[in-house]
Amino acid sequence: MSLHRTRVLLLCLATATPVACSATSRSEAYDQLLAEASDPTPIAEPIAPMEPVAPAPTTTPAPMAHPSALAISPSALAPARKSSDEGEARDDGRRPDRTGNWELTLFGSGVSNQDFDAGAFSGGGSIGYYLGDVVELAIRQNVAFIDAGDSDWNGSTRAAIDFHLPLPVVKPFIGANFGWVYGDTVKETMAAAPEAGVKIFAKQDVFIFAMAEYQFFFEDTDQAGDAFEDGSFVYSLGIGFTF
Repeated sequence: MSLHRTRVLLLCLATATPVACSATSRSEAYDQLLAEASDPTPIAEPIAPMEPVAPAPTTTPAPMAHPSALAISPSALAPARKSSDEGEARDDGRRPDRTGNWELTLFGSGVSNQDFDAGAFSGGGSIGYYLGDVVELAIRQNVAFIDAGDSDWNGSTRAAIDFHLPLPVVKPFIGANFGWVYGDTVKETMAAAPEAGVKIFAKQDVFIFAMAEYQFFFEDTDQAGDAFEDGSFVYSLGIGFTF
């Protein structure tokens, strides 16, 4: 017996409306419903069992980062290191007060009469090389030109060694020089002098310097001791460059 027909019979039992039960009286519907209820035939097709639904896959939550991983390293907040051109000492022995191991100095002076028809000029320079922060080796050349009716010139060539106090801006130094003096108005002889001075750096590659030396002359080393007592002071003021 179909499910639709059963609903029709039940409707007939519940109402006497001829529209709902046009072919069957209420008593006949009741008898027919009881007869069909005893029929073992199933009213409708059995419902197929539902397939089991697979459970939704569970997602393992990602582990939380350790608090130490979120911490900011102190080095990340530290200011960037300055480059060697900005004032730090370099690995090649250069100091922050100079840009290279080579050094060039220049100096000069002059004198004349009121008519500028007689006078003298002297000047010189040196080229030096730093072996490190303290020791510098240098070659110095001095030239003097004299015009007093007759023109004469003198010169000297000396080697020097100086020891510097490795300060960044003001650098005192002390040393000695030894060389040869020659020219038209002087006797060719050897010369030596202890010296001391200071270099003041205006920039990393520019400085001014002042130097004083006690110069004495001798023809051979046996006379050096006696000549030292007859020495004289010589002063120099000039400009220097490092490269």
